[in-house]
Amino acid sequence: MPITAVAAGAAGFCADINHLVDLAGADFADIVAGSDSDTGNLPATLKLNDASDCKVSPISGASTYNCVWEFPLQAPAAYQKFEDLDRRIQACFGSLAIGEKDQAVNHPDFYDARRYQLEATRVTVSVKDKSTLEHTLVNLWIRAAVR
Repeated sequence: MPITAVAAGAAGFCADINHLVDLAGADFADIVAGSDSDTGNLPATLKLNDASDCKVSPISGASTYNCVWEFPLQAPAAYQKFEDLDRRIQACFGSLAIGEKDQAVNHPDFYDARRYQLEATRVTVSVKDKSTLEHTLVNLWIRAAVR
């Protein structure tokens, strides 16, 4: 079932997310452009707007598309990006997805995540302070259900 943009101005973002959800069922084979022999991560040829990096990683039976946005530690713009992505994802999925707040992690720094489960795909957006790296990271993951 296609994802529709229900918020004005969201059509481009929703089209990209819809395309990625469609590609998840084929393990993102159409957007992979090589491999990193050390990690197994594959650089993605489709990068979401203004993301620092996007890649496809094989994780527990299904590949995961991940984009990360890097900010200085605890920069207000990082938390704004997290909230903006969450709001935009909600607008794209509407009632098609069941949203839930992710479980807390055992981590000394700040962490928050929101998950959206479609029929066969999970989309997660998170924000995490990494004091040892002096960065706050915002991540978006798209993963097909494990068969």
